[in-house]
Amino acid sequence: MSAQLDLIFHGGNIVTMAEDTSAVEAVGVVAGRIVMVGALDAIRQHCGAATREVDLAGATLLPGFIEPHGHPLKTAMYRGTPVIDARPETTPTYAALMAMVRRRVAKAAPGEWLHFFGLDPQRHPDMREPTLAELDEIAPANPLSIQTSNAHALFANSLAFGRRGWDKKTPAPPAGIICLDDNGELTGKVEERAVAIFLEPMYAERGDEGTWQAFDEWLAKHIKAGITTCTEIGMIPGFEPTYERYLQMDDVPMRVVGYEQANVDGKSHLRFEKQHAWLNMVGVKLWGDGSPFVGNIAVTHPYLNNEITLKRMGLPANNTGHMNFTLEALQKFVPAYAAAGRQVATHVQGDRTIDLILDLYESILDTLPRQDHRFRLEHCALMRDDQIERAKRLGVVCSFFPGHLYYWGEPLADYLFGEDVAARYMPIGSAAAAGMRFSLHSDAPMTDPNPLLCMQIATTRRTHAGRVLGQAQCISAEQALRAVTIDAAYQLFMDDRIGSIEVGKYADFTILAINPLTVSPETLASIPVLATWVGGREVKRPS
Repeated sequence: MSAQLDLIFHGGNIVTMAEDTSAVEAVGVVAGRIVMVGALDAIRQHCGAATREVDLAGATLLPGFIEPHGHPLKTAMYRGTPVIDARPETTPTYAALMAMVRRRVAKAAPGEWLHFFGLDPQRHPDMREPTLAELDEIAPANPLSIQTSNAHALFANSLAFGRRGWDKKTPAPPAGIICLDDNGELTGKVEERAVAIFLEPMYAERGDEGTWQAFDEWLAKHIKAGITTCTEIGMIPGFEPTYERYLQMDDVPMRVVGYEQANVDGKSHLRFEKQHAWLNMVGVKLWGDGSPFVGNIAVTHPYLNNEITLKRMGLPANNTGHMNFTLEALQKFVPAYAAAGRQVATHVQGDRTIDLILDLYESILDTLPRQDHRFRLEHCALMRDDQIERAKRLGVVCSFFPGHLYYWGEPLADYLFGEDVAARYMPIGSAAAAGMRFSLHSDAPMTDPNPLLCMQIATTRRTHAGRVLGQAQCISAEQALRAVTIDAAYQLFMDDRIGSIEVGKYADFTILAINPLTVSPETLASIPVLATWVGGREVKRPS
């Protein structure tokens, strides 16, 4: 190498995640890319007067963390200012939540839309579904909406429905539900794809600058967690102005991989180019079913029957849920995306939905054979071992959401599905045993972006209350680290550019105070993130 190095990292542990596991003392960087990896003395021979040396002082240098299934802009819209935080962390009971709603309504200007995020049917112990009449009484002069913490449902008053322009005769959007009672009247509840569409007028009222400020808040949270690449999975045309502004920043803080929200015409509605150093569009996102915590996922073994499921969640007895599409409906538009070379990623929670989507994928691949498609299954909560084997045979990869176990483990075991089902819920260990290249994700807005917490949950299966659910499904720390670095990069078709510390790849690094491969898995989430580097720049955002 003849060029003078811009940067050298040395003086600590360097975990490359490369196939070559030889010890590494230093890493050399030129123009934002890794150009040397190896012995410090050899790399120092390429230093010059302008070379900056970064002494790790005993810390650990890792490939930058990857969030392979996230929604940074959607999260900013759902949870950023001026949305009001109503999660159990801030309002521990339903009564406390509704009291806060009343207080905020009393202070609001007439006509101001008030939106609350975080109503939780499982973690708000006295929760019940608020009715349209109740919300009308609380806010007679303001549009009012309360979204669930899983983001799959919301409850709104008549003024909010009016602002949206919806009534009882409005047809539901594809894969969305506008709930009506037995008399055909609005209940105030909407589900799935209808949620984001319902809130569009509220986002418009926030304005471009308000959206940008909320987005910047969530960029800071990603950077603080050590994330150098994230996904916007479910992009819509309305996101483009914010991302166009993002790409014009002088100091773009994070790479983004985009998946367009699939359209039933099988066509792209976005104008973004496919390849960009900071925004790479690779595929489309489908919603196969809903949320385990709403009850709208398609399962073989029914939900348990108890006061929580039947009354608080309002499920029918022996509920086995439903899917958002039939196979025939999907076959009318998804193959067009595959024919155009797009990767397909599908939200699946219930095992019946997974069967359907694997049938879809196999039918597409039979008609349009493709050696390296990397079709994805997202979340995979109740995936069976035979489905993991089938997915592996088809070349399909899974991205798991371990936060379900940490935050909702007790409800899953005690009154949704039972201890036996909870013991293999999110079967990450089975995927590892099958040799699948899987990933782990946080799925903000449902939980905050936190790769280290994902690793801790996947290696311990321990809930926030300390209960272990299915120890046989635990994986090793090294497997978990792969799932937020190189194997996550593989799922995003970015493994030639990110995910490991190797010559030719981007100089995207996460620096931790402690090597995550040398500590108790129980302590992974408490490891401090010291710095986040992207393209050879240390990136920071205002806290």
